Amino acid sequence: MCAAIAATTASVARADSFSPVNTRPVSINPSTPPGELSLQQILDQMFPGGGVSADANQSVAGEWAVGVLPASVLPTLSFEYAGNAGTNILGLWSGTDTNALTMVDLFYGPAVGQNNSPDGFVSAASLTWNASGTALKVGSADGCGTAVNCGTFSGINAYAFGFYLKVPGANGATTFFTVDALNSDGSAHALAIRDGATRDWAIAFEDGTDNDFNDAVLKVESLQPVPEPGTLLLFGTGIAGGLARLRRRMNNA
Repeated sequence: MCAAIAATTASVARADSFSPVNTRPVSINPSTPPGELSLQQILDQMFPGGGVSADANQSVAGEWAVGVLPASVLPTLSFEYAGNAGTNILGLWSGTDTNALTMVDLFYGPAVGQNNSPDGFVSAASLTWNASGTALKVGSADGCGTAVNCGTFSGINAYAFGFYLKVPGANGATTFFTVDALNSDGSAHALAIRDGATRDWAIAFEDGTDNDFNDAVLKVESLQPVPEPGTLLLFGTGIAGGLARLRRRMNNA
């Protein structure tokens, strides 16, 4: 039996609680260098039919939850146009305090999107939480240890997790989160675009300042946006169900 691996706990600039809700929409630069697709063109390929708008379908969500446990989620690195594509890391984070985030790397630098893979292969991973939500298992049909960080990890809350892009630099890595408040500049470096007809999402990262949001784009299926932290706490601890039962008993008394 595989023992759970403790995930890393990282510190960011401010040590306080935060809301998982962002301010949206933000402006997207439609101009891209030759050979790159714009975010709208990427969305048109990810969600055939032309019904998903990079501007109109931006969600305020910065964290997500699975529907019920046990649960499986299948994130796919669909496109990546970053200059550091070969060394960037995409991962999952969870936590309620900026000074105590649990972070688990998901896709390593060798992971690729269809734009930089000659055979059209895209890197995909499977995320599976157990029935108690205490252990996350990361798997992949191929690329384990090279493209995908396979293993079993603790500390990623199935009812409150987000994504990050870690970019290497001369002075250390810079990490961009799906919650704006966690970014060192407090700005939007990730957009969550939802297909209104499904529970499928595109998570589009910006690793610089040109705001084209095509540097790394994940497609993630079957997720629900997380509400405000107070409501989230009720979901995560099971108190919500207990309060509902209590209200029913009081109403029937």
